[in-house]
Amino acid sequence: KVSAIIRRQFPEAKIAVPVPNAIYAREQKYLDNEYFNQWVDALASNSDFYDAIVIHCYSDNGVDVETGHIPTYDTSLSICFSHMDARFESTLEYLEEKFPNKPVWITEFGLGACPSGPLRRKFQANRSYAGALHNDLFLMKVLCSKRVQVAHWHSLAKFTWAKNKKKQALPRKTNAATHFELFAEAAKGAVSVVPVEITGAGFYQSTSPQYHGAFPAVEAVFLEEADGRGRLLVVNKVNRAYQITDLTSENGLKLT
Repeated sequence: KVSAIIRRQFPEAKIAVPVPNAIYAREQKYLDNEYFNQWVDALASNSDFYDAIVIHCYSDNGVDVETGHIPTYDTSLSICFSHMDARFESTLEYLEEKFPNKPVWITEFGLGACPSGPLRRKFQANRSYAGALHNDLFLMKVLCSKRVQVAHWHSLAKFTWAKNKKKQALPRKTNAATHFELFAEAAKGAVSVVPVEITGAGFYQSTSPQYHGAFPAVEAVFLEEADGRGRLLVVNKVNRAYQITDLTSENGLKLT
Protein backbone atom coordinates (compact mmCIF):
# COMPACT_ATOMS: atom_id res chain seq x y z
CA LYS A 1 0.00 0.00 0.00
CA VAL A 2 2.79 2.42 0.92
CA SER A 3 4.58 1.59 -2.32
CA ALA A 4 1.44 2.35 -4.34
CA ILE A 5 1.08 5.74 -2.63
CA ILE A 6 4.71 6.62 -3.32
CA ARG A 7 4.38 5.70 -6.98
CA ARG A 8 1.23 7.83 -7.35
CA GLN A 9 2.78 10.88 -5.73
CA PHE A 10 6.28 10.46 -7.16
CA PRO A 11 6.08 8.54 -10.46
CA GLU A 12 9.84 8.78 -11.04
CA ALA A 13 10.78 7.44 -7.60
CA LYS A 14 12.58 4.14 -7.19
CA ILE A 15 11.67 1.91 -4.26
CA ALA A 16 14.15 -0.42 -2.61
CA VAL A 17 13.70 -2.98 0.18
CA PRO A 18 16.35 -4.09 2.68
CA VAL A 19 17.71 -7.58 3.19
CA PRO A 20 19.70 -8.69 6.26
CA ASN A 21 23.26 -7.40 6.48
CA ALA A 22 24.23 -10.80 7.86
CA ILE A 23 24.13 -12.17 4.31
CA TYR A 24 27.47 -10.44 3.80
CA ALA A 25 28.67 -10.09 7.38
CA ARG A 26 27.93 -13.41 9.09
CA GLU A 27 26.77 -16.12 6.74
CA GLN A 28 26.08 -18.84 9.31
CA LYS A 29 24.17 -16.52 11.62
CA TYR A 30 21.92 -15.65 8.69
CA LEU A 31 21.35 -19.26 7.66
CA ASP A 32 20.40 -20.20 11.22
CA ASN A 33 17.94 -17.33 11.70
CA GLU A 34 14.38 -18.32 10.78
CA TYR A 35 13.07 -14.73 10.80
CA PHE A 36 15.74 -13.56 8.35
CA ASN A 37 14.92 -16.37 5.96
CA GLN A 38 11.18 -15.72 6.19
CA TRP A 39 11.76 -12.03 5.42
CA VAL A 40 13.88 -12.78 2.34
CA ASP A 41 11.49 -15.43 1.06
CA ALA A 42 8.50 -13.09 1.51
CA LEU A 43 10.21 -10.34 -0.49
CA ALA A 44 11.33 -12.77 -3.18
CA SER A 45 7.79 -14.10 -3.66
CA ASN A 46 6.26 -10.61 -3.94
CA SER A 47 8.70 -8.58 -6.02
CA ASP A 48 6.32 -6.33 -7.96
CA PHE A 49 6.14 -3.45 -5.46
CA TYR A 50 9.87 -2.56 -5.36
CA ASP A 51 12.68 -1.83 -7.81
CA ALA A 52 15.90 -2.73 -6.03
CA ILE A 53 17.49 -4.58 -3.11
CA VAL A 54 19.30 -2.72 -0.30
CA ILE A 55 22.10 -4.30 1.70
CA HIS A 56 24.85 -3.00 4.00
CA CYS A 57 28.32 -4.52 3.70
CA TYR A 58 30.72 -4.16 6.62
CA SER A 59 33.84 -6.29 6.54
CA ASP A 60 35.16 -7.91 9.72
CA ASN A 61 37.86 -5.76 11.30
CA GLY A 62 39.28 -8.40 13.63
CA VAL A 63 38.25 -6.68 16.87
CA ASP A 64 37.08 -9.10 19.57
CA VAL A 65 34.29 -7.27 21.34
CA GLU A 66 34.02 -9.86 24.14
CA THR A 67 37.69 -9.76 25.15
CA GLY A 68 38.42 -6.21 24.03
CA HIS A 69 41.32 -7.38 21.86
CA ILE A 70 42.29 -4.85 19.19
CA PRO A 71 44.47 -6.07 16.30
CA THR A 72 47.15 -4.05 14.61
CA TYR A 73 45.93 -2.13 11.59
CA ASP A 74 47.82 -4.36 9.15
CA THR A 75 46.28 -7.48 10.73
CA SER A 76 42.85 -5.86 10.58
CA LEU A 77 43.36 -5.01 6.91
CA SER A 78 44.34 -8.60 6.09
CA ILE A 79 41.22 -9.92 7.86
CA CYS A 80 38.88 -7.50 6.11
CA PHE A 81 40.42 -8.26 2.69
CA SER A 82 39.86 -11.96 3.38
CA HIS A 83 36.25 -11.34 4.41
CA MET A 84 35.58 -9.23 1.32
CA ASP A 85 37.19 -11.70 -1.08
CA ALA A 86 35.20 -14.55 0.44
CA ARG A 87 31.82 -12.83 0.65
CA PHE A 88 31.44 -10.11 -2.01
CA GLU A 89 30.79 -12.28 -5.07
CA SER A 90 28.93 -14.97 -3.14
CA THR A 91 26.64 -12.33 -1.63
CA LEU A 92 25.77 -10.97 -5.09
CA GLU A 93 25.26 -14.50 -6.42
CA TYR A 94 22.85 -15.22 -3.56
CA LEU A 95 20.91 -12.01 -4.24
CA GLU A 96 20.78 -12.81 -7.97
CA GLU A 97 19.35 -16.23 -7.17
CA LYS A 98 16.72 -14.82 -4.80
CA PHE A 99 15.98 -11.60 -6.66
CA PRO A 100 16.77 -12.08 -10.36
CA ASN A 101 17.08 -8.88 -12.39
CA LYS A 102 16.78 -6.64 -9.34
CA PRO A 103 19.69 -4.17 -9.03
CA VAL A 104 21.58 -4.04 -5.75
CA TRP A 105 22.01 -0.84 -3.74
CA ILE A 106 24.81 -1.07 -1.19
CA THR A 107 23.70 1.97 0.78
CA GLU A 108 26.39 1.48 3.43
CA PHE A 109 29.80 -0.16 3.23
CA GLY A 110 33.00 0.14 5.19
CA LEU A 111 35.48 -1.52 7.47
CA GLY A 112 33.40 -2.86 10.35
CA ALA A 113 32.90 -0.48 13.26
CA CYS A 114 33.22 -1.42 16.92
CA PRO A 115 29.87 -1.45 18.73
CA SER A 116 31.61 -0.44 21.98
CA GLY A 117 32.28 3.28 22.39
CA PRO A 118 35.66 2.89 24.16
CA LEU A 119 36.87 0.36 21.57
CA ARG A 120 35.69 2.60 18.74
CA ARG A 121 37.69 5.52 20.13
CA LYS A 122 40.82 3.36 20.37
CA PHE A 123 40.42 1.80 16.95
CA GLN A 124 39.68 4.47 14.33
CA ALA A 125 39.40 1.94 11.52
CA ASN A 126 37.35 3.91 9.02
CA ARG A 127 39.64 6.94 9.26
CA SER A 128 42.83 4.87 9.07
CA TYR A 129 44.96 4.10 6.03
CA ALA A 130 43.84 0.47 6.41
CA GLY A 131 40.22 1.61 6.19
CA ALA A 132 41.00 3.60 3.03
CA LEU A 133 42.62 0.56 1.39
CA HIS A 134 39.56 -1.51 2.31
CA ASN A 135 37.38 1.06 0.52
CA ASP A 136 39.70 0.98 -2.52
CA LEU A 137 39.24 -2.75 -2.98
CA PHE A 138 35.52 -2.59 -2.29
CA LEU A 139 35.00 0.18 -4.85
CA MET A 140 37.08 -1.76 -7.36
CA LYS A 141 34.80 -4.77 -6.95
CA VAL A 142 31.72 -2.53 -7.23
CA LEU A 143 32.99 -0.98 -10.46
CA CYS A 144 33.42 -4.45 -11.97
CA SER A 145 29.98 -5.63 -10.91
CA LYS A 146 26.99 -5.35 -13.25
CA ARG A 147 24.53 -5.99 -10.42
CA VAL A 148 25.53 -3.18 -8.07
CA GLN A 149 23.82 0.05 -9.09
CA VAL A 150 24.54 2.16 -5.99
CA ALA A 151 27.36 2.04 -3.43
CA HIS A 152 27.68 4.52 -0.57
CA TRP A 153 30.43 4.58 2.02
CA HIS A 154 29.34 5.17 5.60
CA SER A 155 29.86 7.86 6.39
CA LEU A 156 30.80 11.14 4.75
CA ALA A 157 31.23 12.58 8.24
CA LYS A 158 34.45 10.54 8.42
CA PHE A 159 35.99 12.52 5.57
CA THR A 160 37.52 14.91 8.10
CA TRP A 161 38.89 14.83 11.60
CA ALA A 162 36.18 17.16 12.82
CA LYS A 163 37.37 17.91 16.36
CA ASN A 164 40.28 17.30 18.68
CA LYS A 165 40.11 16.53 22.41
CA LYS A 166 39.44 20.19 23.15
CA LYS A 167 36.55 20.13 20.65
CA GLN A 168 38.37 22.51 18.35
CA ALA A 169 37.68 22.20 14.64
CA LEU A 170 40.32 20.29 12.67
CA PRO A 171 39.58 20.67 8.94
CA ARG A 172 42.03 17.91 8.07
CA LYS A 173 41.02 15.30 5.52
CA THR A 174 41.15 11.65 6.48
CA ASN A 175 42.84 8.93 4.44
CA ALA A 176 39.41 7.84 3.22
CA ALA A 177 38.68 11.28 1.74
CA THR A 178 42.03 11.38 -0.06
CA HIS A 179 41.51 7.94 -1.58
CA PHE A 180 37.96 8.75 -2.69
CA GLU A 181 39.30 11.85 -4.43
CA LEU A 182 41.76 9.66 -6.35
CA PHE A 183 38.94 7.35 -7.42
CA ALA A 184 36.78 10.32 -8.43
CA GLU A 185 39.56 11.80 -10.53
CA ALA A 186 40.02 8.51 -12.36
CA ALA A 187 36.30 7.84 -12.80
CA LYS A 188 35.09 11.27 -13.96
CA GLY A 189 36.27 10.89 -17.54
CA ALA A 190 35.80 7.13 -17.84
CA VAL A 191 33.45 5.67 -20.44
CA SER A 192 34.06 2.00 -19.63
CA VAL A 193 35.44 -0.26 -16.93
CA VAL A 194 37.86 -3.02 -17.88
CA PRO A 195 38.71 -5.65 -15.20
CA VAL A 196 42.42 -6.47 -15.40
CA GLU A 197 43.96 -9.78 -14.38
CA ILE A 198 47.48 -9.44 -13.02
CA THR A 199 49.18 -12.77 -13.73
CA GLY A 200 52.21 -13.89 -11.77
CA ALA A 201 51.20 -12.15 -8.53
CA GLY A 202 49.96 -15.37 -6.98
CA PHE A 203 47.49 -15.82 -4.15
CA TYR A 204 47.29 -15.23 -0.41
CA GLN A 205 45.73 -17.42 2.25
CA SER A 206 42.74 -16.00 4.08
CA THR A 207 43.41 -14.74 7.61
CA SER A 208 39.72 -14.41 8.48
CA PRO A 209 38.58 -16.56 11.43
CA GLN A 210 35.27 -17.19 9.59
CA TYR A 211 36.22 -17.64 5.95
CA HIS A 212 39.03 -19.66 4.48
CA GLY A 213 40.61 -20.10 1.08
CA ALA A 214 43.16 -18.62 -1.30
CA PHE A 215 42.46 -15.35 -3.12
CA PRO A 216 44.31 -13.22 -5.70
CA ALA A 217 47.05 -11.18 -4.05
CA VAL A 218 46.60 -8.28 -6.47
CA GLU A 219 43.48 -6.88 -8.15
CA ALA A 220 43.30 -4.20 -10.81
CA VAL A 221 40.84 -2.33 -13.00
CA PHE A 222 41.33 0.01 -15.96
CA LEU A 223 39.04 3.04 -16.29
CA GLU A 224 39.07 3.79 -20.00
CA GLU A 225 38.46 7.27 -21.39
CA ALA A 226 36.97 8.13 -24.79
CA ASP A 227 40.40 8.51 -26.45
CA GLY A 228 41.52 5.05 -25.31
CA ARG A 229 43.66 6.36 -22.51
CA GLY A 230 42.73 6.01 -18.87
CA ARG A 231 43.81 5.12 -15.34
CA LEU A 232 44.94 1.76 -14.04
CA LEU A 233 43.94 1.20 -10.41
CA VAL A 234 45.83 -1.55 -8.58
CA VAL A 235 45.33 -2.87 -5.04
CA ASN A 236 48.09 -5.03 -3.55
CA LYS A 237 46.60 -7.01 -0.65
CA VAL A 238 49.81 -8.51 0.72
CA ASN A 239 53.06 -7.30 2.21
CA ARG A 240 55.04 -8.08 -0.93
CA ALA A 241 56.42 -5.67 -3.49
CA TYR A 242 55.56 -6.21 -7.15
CA GLN A 243 56.85 -4.56 -10.30
CA ILE A 244 54.52 -4.47 -13.29
CA THR A 245 56.84 -4.39 -16.29
CA ASP A 246 54.40 -5.12 -19.10
CA LEU A 247 50.63 -5.23 -19.33
CA THR A 248 48.66 -6.11 -22.43
CA SER A 249 45.21 -7.51 -23.09
CA GLU A 250 43.18 -9.01 -25.91
CA ASN A 251 41.32 -5.73 -26.50
CA GLY A 252 44.54 -3.82 -27.07
CA LEU A 253 45.07 -2.36 -23.62
CA LYS A 254 48.77 -1.63 -23.12
CA LEU A 255 50.58 -0.17 -20.13
CA THR A 256 53.09 2.51 -21.13
